[in-house]
Amino acid sequence: MLYATGPAPLPVAELFRRRLLSDAMAALRRAVRSAAVPPGAPTLDALLAAVSQDRPDEGTLDGLVRRVLLAMLEERGTRQSARAATAR
Repeated sequence: MLYATGPAPLPVAELFRRRLLSDAMAALRRAVRSAAVPPGAPTLDALLAAVSQDRPDEGTLDGLVRRVLLAMLEERGTRQSARAATAR
């Protein structure tokens, strides 16, 4: 009998999770790129404006990633505002 000598194949569920994560990261890149302000990195305000806009043609995952990114950016802005107010 011959046996394969490599790593065991990944279960289907693990392959699905990896693909979903890969797709989510690609959606995140698209959301950030849509806010890019040349030259350099986008500002927080530019990112907030870009991810706040609903896009009727976006997929379910893209919409979810965009809304999660929006929530994270809003939270960061709130924390920065609170720190600035405390520093005064």
